[in-house]
Amino acid sequence: MRSAIKIQVLYRGYKARVEVKKMTSQREMIEMQIRSSIMLQSAIRGFLVRRDLQRMSEAAVKIQEHFRSYLIMRHHRQNFLHIRQQTVLIQSRFRGYLAREELSRQRDAATKVQAALRGYLTRSNIKLQHQSALM
Repeated sequence: MRSAIKIQVLYRGYKARVEVKKMTSQREMIEMQIRSSIMLQSAIRGFLVRRDLQRMSEAAVKIQEHFRSYLIMRHHRQNFLHIRQQTVLIQSRFRGYLAREELSRQRDAATKVQAALRGYLTRSNIKLQHQSALM
């Protein structure tokens, strides 16, 4: 009977070792699957972060393009307004010059008419005086 018990003990030990070995390989398999899952998740997160970073970089470039375009447009607008202001100033001064020239021409013409009239009146007056002195 002792040998039967001895056989049973040896068999049960063998069975336990096989079961532990089976559990160990299953455990290793699970750990390997967990490590693989972690690596896959890490790769996916890295991809998502790089994709988001690329999108943000493209958006930043777009914003910079629009802002630079705005600055250029504003510079051209200010330049245009300055040129328009200077043009209006030149036109205003030229119109003033033309008006002064016209006024000077009219004043000279009026002076000539007045001089001619005074000369005529003076000559007429002298003629009258001369005729009345002769009489």
